[in-house]
Amino acid sequence: SCSCASSEALSYTVGTEDRMSIDILADSNFPCDLFAFFFGVPSSDYQQIKSAAKVISNCDGLDEDSHGIYWVSGADCTLDGTNTIGSPKLPVMLISAAETTKFTGTNNIFGMIFISDVEVPTAQWNASGTNIVYGSVIIDAELYAFVGTFKVIYNKDASSLAAGIDGIGTLTGGWRDFGLPVLSWEG
Repeated sequence: SCSCASSEALSYTVGTEDRMSIDILADSNFPCDLFAFFFGVPSSDYQQIKSAAKVISNCDGLDEDSHGIYWVSGADCTLDGTNTIGSPKLPVMLISAAETTKFTGTNNIFGMIFISDVEVPTAQWNASGTNIVYGSVIIDAELYAFVGTFKVIYNKDASSLAAGIDGIGTLTGGWRDFGLPVLSWEG
């Protein structure tokens, strides 16, 4: 029973047509290579970042004891069931270059998630269920399905710790260029 002028409306979809409004700003200066913008190397040189990570073929083994940088390379990265990944003091940087990254069930993830299409140009992200990321999320892949409850609760400490590991994702002058702690990791 309420209405507003189109100049006051949020973005929405009618049929198959997306209508952008005041909540989305088109920026022609936004980087066309988000991987390079965040990591400081072109997406074509992604092996530099991958070589600094623990490479896994899926997300099955990630749990509350996981910490550090993980690179998922394979068919899928699926988090289903009830999972806690990382912790506030030992977060993860999860870089998924899998064909399909899927979060279902109830997941609590501490750290940073970067979903990329550098290995599979048709990479997709699916989210359903109840998911909470305490940190930050960057999606550089197709958003295939997005239902349920997905929350990103920005946590400066979790993002700083996750992104500060080995200096990964700390591009000077980038959107998250703030003071990072000096870290050392064993294990």
